[in-house]
Amino acid sequence: MALIKGLSGVINLRPEERQSFRSLFLLSLITGIGLSYYFVAVNTFLIQKASVSNLPYAYIISGLGGVLLIKIYQSRQQKRGVINSYRESLIAFFMVSVGVFMAFSKFGDNKGYAVYLAYLGFLFNMPFTIIFALSFSGICARLFNLAQSKRLLALVGTGEIMASIIGYLTAPLISQLTGSPNYLLLLAAFCILPALVPIVKLAAQNKDRLSHLPVAKATLKKLNLSFFANERFYLLIAVVSLFSVAAVYFVDYSYLITVRFMAEYNDIEIAAIVGFFFSLVKVGELIFSFLSGHILSTKGVKFSILLLPVLLTACFAFAVAGSLLFSGEPIFILAFIFLAKFCERVIRKAISTPAIKVLYQVTGPDRLRIEATIEGVLNQVATVISGVLLLVFSGLFAGAEPLYFLNIISAVCFLLFLIWSGLSLKLYENYKKKIWAYLTDIRSDNRPGGRDRVEVAYTAGDSPVSAEGLPGALEKALAAVSSSRKVRDLGPLINYSPSALSHIGVDDEDLLKRKIISSYYSNDNFFFRLAVINFFRTGNEKFSLKLVKEFGEISDLQLKYELISAYNENAARPDAADLFYFENRCEYYSNELILGMSAQNDLREVEDPDLQAELKAYNDLLTKVLFELLKVIYDPAAIQASYDIISGDDSQDIEKRLFALELLDNTVSDEQKRYLIPIFEPAPFEQKISRLQQFVPVYSVSKEKKLKELLMKDFTLINPGLKEACLIAYYNLTRDNIILNAFLASNIKNLHSKASQLLHQEEASLKELMISELGKVYNLSLAQRTYLYNQAVQTPGGKKDKSSPAKTKTGNIYAVDMGTGNGALILDAYALALFIDVNQSGV
Repeated sequence: MALIKGLSGVINLRPEERQSFRSLFLLSLITGIGLSYYFVAVNTFLIQKASVSNLPYAYIISGLGGVLLIKIYQSRQQKRGVINSYRESLIAFFMVSVGVFMAFSKFGDNKGYAVYLAYLGFLFNMPFTIIFALSFSGICARLFNLAQSKRLLALVGTGEIMASIIGYLTAPLISQLTGSPNYLLLLAAFCILPALVPIVKLAAQNKDRLSHLPVAKATLKKLNLSFFANERFYLLIAVVSLFSVAAVYFVDYSYLITVRFMAEYNDIEIAAIVGFFFSLVKVGELIFSFLSGHILSTKGVKFSILLLPVLLTACFAFAVAGSLLFSGEPIFILAFIFLAKFCERVIRKAISTPAIKVLYQVTGPDRLRIEATIEGVLNQVATVISGVLLLVFSGLFAGAEPLYFLNIISAVCFLLFLIWSGLSLKLYENYKKKIWAYLTDIRSDNRPGGRDRVEVAYTAGDSPVSAEGLPGALEKALAAVSSSRKVRDLGPLINYSPSALSHIGVDDEDLLKRKIISSYYSNDNFFFRLAVINFFRTGNEKFSLKLVKEFGEISDLQLKYELISAYNENAARPDAADLFYFENRCEYYSNELILGMSAQNDLREVEDPDLQAELKAYNDLLTKVLFELLKVIYDPAAIQASYDIISGDDSQDIEKRLFALELLDNTVSDEQKRYLIPIFEPAPFEQKISRLQQFVPVYSVSKEKKLKELLMKDFTLINPGLKEACLIAYYNLTRDNIILNAFLASNIKNLHSKASQLLHQEEASLKELMISELGKVYNLSLAQRTYLYNQAVQTPGGKKDKSSPAKTKTGNIYAVDMGTGNGALILDAYALALFIDVNQSGV
């Protein structure tokens, strides 16, 4: 326990996880030592009393008995719950261990009974191992979510591994001191009883989730053959599990033959070989268990479920090759069989089993029932089938020399595990589809409809200030926005840039495009640039990557999103050479998002609703840009399914967010998921910062310094609304007039105006009041209000802003006189309509 406490920082054990982790570790420790003593005792007795040709009978008997025992366990679990059925299993193991010890002691020397007693002892070995594993994973399933499962499932099992190392190392010594390995059965019985203590503690610590709770009622139909035939994902889990169990027994069979051969060849006690080898195995399990969370998180499920079958295939391939190249020399084939057994135990325990447990997460409330059926009943059926196959196999080669026999079984194992590797790959592909289907089902049905949707937020009596012409002009503008999203409409472009575009004929397509592209650079009006993007996105040809790159260099963040979105809408796919650009952009905006999250965290205590809203909107927009870039590189539907959940309300079910991350983890490249997963994992920023610092040097700084950093940041990333909110918050904190004087000289209208108001204690201007009223009526964000303030409002008779739309007299049918009396204001209704459409469509 002290070791686990000392390594809690290394294994990323969080405060809320420690109590349950320690109880689970203790439970694993106690059951581990009991199982290890029982394992050594019954395997030693089996090897001593049964011939090699009769070993498959032991597997068949164990499988048949296991089906019955696990069916009883399933029934008890349904009636009594996970905790109570676990208690009953421990007591049953105690009674079985004592009973087998008495049978071995009294009748073990009787040749007529010995082989049957060996089968009896072996019969309970695997079923109880499976029952304890199912009970343990059932508790973990209730206590750990998907992300915790990937990190902690193997780690909570380190107690069993440590106990087994002690058990396997001390078993030969205990056998020598007592004169018989049978006394290990008594130790197993009395070592298992203290496991009741951590079970009671777990039930008390987690009353809502564990104490006396029966297994949830099944929502699935009966789990029969037709169910698996109709559910490809579950069928593949079942088939892969069958091959996995076959691997256990085929490798174990080869290993037992090897152990017996070595014992006779070198005159070494079988118990000594078994104890020493499994001590090494347990050391390997311990090391890999501490690496398991890192491997599962960084390498992913695909790597983890393929690792074991690929390694075993390689081991037996080398064993066959070695036997052919060095015929008559046993060391080569024996070494690879021992290595295969080592991999089968170590990789299965530390990597493969936790990975398979992660796969079960998508089975929903019926997880325990499905897992018990596959891991319990079907696996015991696989044990019987394996035993029958090995019985036939040993019958065919009963008279063969041991080395020749090992060569044949190595070739069979190579073919078997090659098929297993292929099926594991298929299982991974269906797992990815299952997550996608799961996320599709749970996504909210009230998501925005898309770009073609046009709704007017205006209702009678809501007229801002006194604009009688606004409702009619706004309806026309909304219709024009909708039209420009379907067909090319030059009207808005000409209104914003009449001198450059009004004289060009539509028939002169090439000249028109060149002029529009040129005007994008010369006219920095946000609404004009958005109209240009809409013009090109409605063309027949694909949206050019060249436009994305060139326009993106001078565009702000919202327009960057629109550019990438337009590129994706036209189903344009980049060449291999262009993928590097999008991958580079993904990394760039990931880093910016980390910095944005850091800013939001550092400024969370600033009591300014506008600032908090703009910080959140800024990070949300960075997230949208990032996922839009990912759509270019990967399956757009899978990325969208992940985004819809990840971008949702933080209060939603955490499991949904974790599944979205799992889909993302199984979709993007290893390099990109290194930084994407830590960014979006549902944890407080303080818990994520250590991992995020690997990519961006982010540190907690004072509120004043963070606000100043945002104020100085590039305008292509920080919109004028966020800048204004930061300016106000910074001045309220510092009363620093120097920075106000700096922004007083800014040509950004809202920042100049706000700095002037703060310096001279002025009241808000009529223009600002009018924009504020519009914001209330049409639910506009601060950023949207500042865009309108800067580029969509003109004073009649005043000096015309070249970036603003033409006045009414030049033909802009969307220009509305707001009728505000002296200093009357003209509003561009088309600009307002663009924001209303954006808000309504969720773009």
